[in-house]
Amino acid sequence: MPGLPSCECPPTCVPLSRRVSGPIRSHEARSGARGGHAYPHVAQHCGIAAAARPHALRRPVLPRGPVTHPTHVPLSYNPDQVALRSCFIVSRMSIKGYTAPPGTQCQPDTRKGSQAPAHLVVASEDDIELQSVYRWLMEQPIEDLLRVAVDSAIQYVLDGARTWRFDLLDKRVDSDERSSVGTKLQYHVIEELGLQKVPPLDTEIDDVPVEIKGSVQDVTAPWMIPREGQCQVTLLIQADLSNWKFAAWLMRTHRVWLRNGRNQDGKRSPRSAHFREYALPVVTWSTLPPQPLKRLTQDQLKVVFDDRGLQKRSIDLFRFLPDTVIPRSSLATVGAGLHDPMRRLRQTKAILRDNHSLIVLVGKWISDREIASSLGHKLGPEDWVAIPAERFAESSIAFPSVE
Repeated sequence: MPGLPSCECPPTCVPLSRRVSGPIRSHEARSGARGGHAYPHVAQHCGIAAAARPHALRRPVLPRGPVTHPTHVPLSYNPDQVALRSCFIVSRMSIKGYTAPPGTQCQPDTRKGSQAPAHLVVASEDDIELQSVYRWLMEQPIEDLLRVAVDSAIQYVLDGARTWRFDLLDKRVDSDERSSVGTKLQYHVIEELGLQKVPPLDTEIDDVPVEIKGSVQDVTAPWMIPREGQCQVTLLIQADLSNWKFAAWLMRTHRVWLRNGRNQDGKRSPRSAHFREYALPVVTWSTLPPQPLKRLTQDQLKVVFDDRGLQKRSIDLFRFLPDTVIPRSSLATVGAGLHDPMRRLRQTKAILRDNHSLIVLVGKWISDREIASSLGHKLGPEDWVAIPAERFAESSIAFPSVE
């Protein structure tokens, strides 16, 4: 092509298809569209003049059509260098194998008409603010605290005490409600960690602004990062509803590590490869608090949620789930719509002991928690458990009072 400098790619280059559609383009197709190479750091190698761009991954607008001349791309590059030393395949707005390593220039999106200054990406281990927040988090009983926060956000959205719902995957829970768990989660995390709401992000940890993002989507990097959260330290929490577990990571969400596609609010999600490489694990996949109602069969659920009184239904609940810790949220769901359902539940303790040989322990009482612990159960202050009477006899433990 007249006026186009030749590209001295290594012999490892291979030919592309004769017809290229979508985002994959040859040198000439890119140059024809823009009058220059699409990526400045590669243009330097190829000898093609290119206009400066805010970041290396901006895709040019290109025409579709056949390629009528040989084209070639390399099979590899040196990942230790920021500048690529040869031509490459560009696919879906990213450079194949390129992960915007430390030293890459990064600049957040324009927000409210102002442009934040560009900066260089710093390795996670060298990011002083990131490491400070990470140390603070890991000094806390972070797994237990985040477990409570995630469960609280889920229970808030389910609102079982009014709706009889206990599973976010229930067809009665619409997608908007499910998505709102992430929004509610930030407030529960702040409360459980003893932090304060501090704008413009969600909070501050060790004097470092921190964004908190939660998601229940089942993909590798599902979080949507707002403009103000770009290039900021971000606590990423994900709940796996199908397997009832959660995990958390800490990541500096650099703009060059976010996808080019964005939603109508201008939010972008992390690229999966960058998330895997640069996010620091805070909590590895861990189980959420049990939801015993999910263990009931369909026939048992019909009995527990039929139109009989709460006393009869709760007796069946404990009979169906002996030796199972039942949190208060589950009991409130069974007694949905009733005034003071816990008082009615306490009245079932004597019936369960006398007629069904089940001893109910209530976490509100320290003595009951100690007995439960000796029998292999960890009761929280609002948990209940019904234990078969023979287990008390086997362990020579006296029955507690039913009052």
